[in-house]
Amino acid sequence: MLDTFQKLRALLKPREQRQALLLLAMMLVLGVVEMAGVASIFPLIAVLSDSSLVYSNTWLNAAYKTLGFTNLNTFFIFLSLGVFAVIVLRTVFTAFTSYGLLRYAYSRSHGLSVRLLGSYLRRPYTFFLNRHTADMGKTVLSEVEQVINGSLIPALQFVSKVIVSSFLIAVVVIVDPTVAAIALVGIVGAYGLVYFAVRGYLGVIGTERIAANRERYRIAQEVLAGVKEVKVGGLERGYLRRFEKASLQSSKLLSRLNLVREVPRHMLELIGIGGVLAVIIVLLFRAEGDFTSLTDDGRLRLCRSATASGDPGAVPSDSLTALWGTSARCTL
Repeated sequence: MLDTFQKLRALLKPREQRQALLLLAMMLVLGVVEMAGVASIFPLIAVLSDSSLVYSNTWLNAAYKTLGFTNLNTFFIFLSLGVFAVIVLRTVFTAFTSYGLLRYAYSRSHGLSVRLLGSYLRRPYTFFLNRHTADMGKTVLSEVEQVINGSLIPALQFVSKVIVSSFLIAVVVIVDPTVAAIALVGIVGAYGLVYFAVRGYLGVIGTERIAANRERYRIAQEVLAGVKEVKVGGLERGYLRRFEKASLQSSKLLSRLNLVREVPRHMLELIGIGGVLAVIIVLLFRAEGDFTSLTDDGRLRLCRSATASGDPGAVPSDSLTALWGTSARCTL
């Protein structure tokens, strides 16, 4: 993976590398916005579940009094609109960052194609004597796009997702460090296994696809450049069969390549859902089928202490951490 990033960096000019740093800054801001969007939902759910938090929580009570609210329903509407505004901001900035990422990537496709064609034109005539021009045309037009779509864009998206995930994990760490650590180790381990499992196969398919694509371009240029000789000699069927074979091979390999690229995402989704179900099953076994008997860290422990005081709704909530950790009333 590091080798891929180093190769991509070598393709970029210093100015393009500085533009990549600007894109990285946008990704960092996106991470903060994503974190704010997720974090804003926890207090809203907690307040809607337990209206007494408006008076018992320091932050909510300060906002309630400072903004001059006298009715809880009005304050709930205000909080809901605030969360919605944060989500809209997150969506808009996500779209803006995605546009910047794609604009940067395809601008590099333009730049690499122009630079590669220019390097060919600056070569002496003897350079072309033992080389097929269709192969060079394929490299300029097709392989550059493949590098962008198959390497640069996934690399940029990977960096973006890592940054956003880091901020989201930070939110989970604030709420429950143990769960965050287990989830992080599980996701990193699963991604590593999937990555090393498909890496070699992707390399083999990529090499075969380049060869098939080269043959496809070569046949097309030969038949179109020498169409007069092809027609006179009656070679249409032979060239067509050769092109059909190369084109079919290229399409099969390309479909496999794109399929294998999708496997890691689906595998991680499967592992994530399976992990959630596994946690639920473990909790059920520990509670002997009764969630109300759970007394570990978290909301239920807070509920136990509140119930002991005679008020199931009076959960201690003098900080944002307590507020986020209490997403529902003690009514299980």
